[in-house]
Amino acid sequence: MRRRHDHGFSMIEVLVSILIVSLGILALSGLLVRASTLGKTAEFRGAASLLAADIADRIRANVEGARNEKYDLTPTALATGFPKAVTPTCDATACTPEQLAAKDVADWQAALYANLPQGTGAVDYDATNHWADVWVMWRDPSAEDRSNEKIGVNMCSSQMAETEKASCMYFRVGR
Repeated sequence: MRRRHDHGFSMIEVLVSILIVSLGILALSGLLVRASTLGKTAEFRGAASLLAADIADRIRANVEGARNEKYDLTPTALATGFPKAVTPTCDATACTPEQLAAKDVADWQAALYANLPQGTGAVDYDATNHWADVWVMWRDPSAEDRSNEKIGVNMCSSQMAETEKASCMYFRVGR
């Protein structure tokens, strides 16, 4: 008696193959979602770095205003609305250091809010050592998915409320 050899695949083999391929596609879609989330976080961190450099340049250009502590900011929470604009009471060439600092701080706060979700910042200028501690803080939507874990809490200024779920970046900038 001759055994007959079947050619081709059985239905079970085809279903198992489809299951394996679909699990692979599902894993790839999860990877894509995670990559896009991390990409957005990287975008926020890049914007925070640029905005920290912006206030550092403003402080370097107005050392007298910084020495008089006109750049010092101590927010206790993330921004909830667009900051109030400061109407310059002087021409850019005839401003006092205090007036220029007020305009710089208002412009910086507006840029933080415009470029970062609920963006705000803190500045503490040390006139003795001629450096400024700068914190840039924002609400990162991806931080919401991390079971109430505070992201970067050790990098937030000490004045930030403990309940804030903020992403923070800290910079020390000198002259």
